[in-house]
Amino acid sequence: MLKHNLGKDQEHIDGVCANLRSALLVAEYNLSFNVIDHITKINKVNFKDSKVAESLQLGRTKCTMIIQNVLADVITNQLKQQIKDKKVSVLLDEATDASNKKLLCIVIKFIHDNEIKTQVLGLKEVDCDHGTAKGLYALLKQSLTEFNIEAKNVVGYCADNASVMMGSKESVKQYLLNSNSHLISNGCICHTIHLVAVSAAACLPERLENLLQNISSIFHEALNASQYLKHFKNT
Repeated sequence: MLKHNLGKDQEHIDGVCANLRSALLVAEYNLSFNVIDHITKINKVNFKDSKVAESLQLGRTKCTMIIQNVLADVITNQLKQQIKDKKVSVLLDEATDASNKKLLCIVIKFIHDNEIKTQVLGLKEVDCDHGTAKGLYALLKQSLTEFNIEAKNVVGYCADNASVMMGSKESVKQYLLNSNSHLISNGCICHTIHLVAVSAAACLPERLENLLQNISSIFHEALNASQYLKHFKNT
């Protein structure tokens, strides 16, 4: 594809590929876009005899555009091919980001090349119209449609134990069961363990919890107290 669009200038093609790899590095490891400015400069210094490194022209703005408008489409199309006509399991969770926006995170699991793969399908903003079970299911259905996944191919479902997610009457689980009566659903094990821990802690005396909190605060903030504790431990 690059040779067709860029001609047969191999050095130019190698430079474009280097830009793509650098942008992919930022995306894959969730690095700050500001880092790419320094990576480009360091590559030019470290590889002075490389024409490819010399030709690198990649800053945060260009890197952002490459990730959003080039790599994202390629990775999305690859994922569509991997999950085409396959059974998938869906994991849902709601969270609030730093800007106080409520988001629905949609993750899928599927088998590809005899391996279990986990991929984020999307982050959907939950507004006032989508706070109900019907609204959340609509957001899920929208993401499934974008990736050509039929609701009947969703064979597994996992979410926290909130009624809007796992209720026996009006919930996302019930909407999925309407599409596939053989759906296997499980509450989030992490959420379940948290509830067990909270219930277990409630059986302990309140003074014990206060003692543990006070110990942490004292030794975290007071240097002398930490030294006394270290001395006590050694003796």
